Amino acid sequence: MRRSISQEMLGLWQFSYDPKLVRQVLLVCTANLLQINCGYGIGFSSPCLSQLAKEEFFSPENASWFASSLVIGQIFGSLLGPVLADKVGRRKACAIGAFFSIFGWAIIGLSSLEWMLFVGRAITGFFDCLSVPVGIMYVSEISETKLKGSFLNSSAIASGIGIALAYFTGTVFYWRYACAFPIVFSGLVIFLLSFCQESPVYLLTQDKPALASLNWYRETKEASKENELEIERELKELEFQTSSSGQGIKMSLEKLMFGENLRPFLILVVLFFLYPLTGIYSITFFAINLFKKLNLGSAETVAIISAVMRCLGTSLSSFLIFKYGRRKVMMISSTFGCLTMGMIGVFVVLKEGNFGIDETLSSWILIALIFLFMFIAGVAVVNLPWVLMGEWFTPDLKSLVSGFLITLQFFIIFAAVQTTNPIIELVGNSGLFIYFCAVCAINTIFIAVFVPETYGKVYTSV
Repeated sequence: MRRSISQEMLGLWQFSYDPKLVRQVLLVCTANLLQINCGYGIGFSSPCLSQLAKEEFFSPENASWFASSLVIGQIFGSLLGPVLADKVGRRKACAIGAFFSIFGWAIIGLSSLEWMLFVGRAITGFFDCLSVPVGIMYVSEISETKLKGSFLNSSAIASGIGIALAYFTGTVFYWRYACAFPIVFSGLVIFLLSFCQESPVYLLTQDKPALASLNWYRETKEASKENELEIERELKELEFQTSSSGQGIKMSLEKLMFGENLRPFLILVVLFFLYPLTGIYSITFFAINLFKKLNLGSAETVAIISAVMRCLGTSLSSFLIFKYGRRKVMMISSTFGCLTMGMIGVFVVLKEGNFGIDETLSSWILIALIFLFMFIAGVAVVNLPWVLMGEWFTPDLKSLVSGFLITLQFFIIFAAVQTTNPIIELVGNSGLFIYFCAVCAINTIFIAVFVPETYGKVYTSV
């Protein structure tokens, strides 16, 4: 009797989900491990800077370059990633990025000189970020339309988890030991990719049969004529969308710049330019040092919780965009992010101006506002531009668009990281947050005027 019950429970566990959902989730989780590594690299600098400074690896003037060397690698990696994905396939490109990321993190962990640290950071930035646009392309090409927004949004959750994990491990462990975590994640990615099928979109662009791959990602528990017809319809749609692939960069640029794709492209260019300047990355890279300057008690704890709050916000947004769409969530999130950042600026002015407000009370208010901003930014400010990038364009334009936009984003992140301390020296801590508030306001106005609701579909089809 017991055996029959256990067998029945095992059967329910194995077959409670359609194979297509399990397989799509497997690929999403694998791609998100790459996103965790990318986030880990971003978060790694904040808790480890003090350890490295104590060991006199570099002078205080070069501290920003420990963060920026990563971004330099990310800029070039994001350019090469889509090109490599179109040459060797999405799966192989992800595996290559994960494999060489192991070497980059090993160089950092074994560094004995300043230049080794910077080279290791640049290598990890290059190969971790090489996989980011490829993973987004991969996920967007195998996902069903109704799940695509949530799946793409999960990449931002994974990046936030990576940042929070780096804050935690960099605080708890010696910095060399903290380098082991992304090495393990990269090894796991290579293992899991062996169970995944190549993207049917890539196969079609190479004039290879794609039906078996699409069937693998769309198989249901019970075969039905309706499902077969749906797969055939989707395959024909993909064939049509990829019919102009392989036409060369010149033709792709003409299609992007002079056709109906220009407007959504320009909208995303502005979004990817603005959102890194809202303060999210300046806080992320220099969280612990920044919070120490604000006298916010245990800066390490505040930094870890702020990263967790960003993850929670992004997790919530997966439900919100599924229920309410993209535009409404972006509008509300950006508006409240602007108000919160403005309030942070005001309280920093009050805290630094000795206006008679209790020191402990003002610190707790600032901590609460920073947590609230990171949560709100996680809901839509940081992640939804990536979701729109994955949804708005046909497969023949995705590699070109994603390569350009992600590269642009990392250029702006580089600028944000390099200008954080000069802005503080010029206008003080309060001026920094008021500047962030102004950028948030511009971002909110732009979303209100130009960003439409597309319900997870290609922009030109709405």
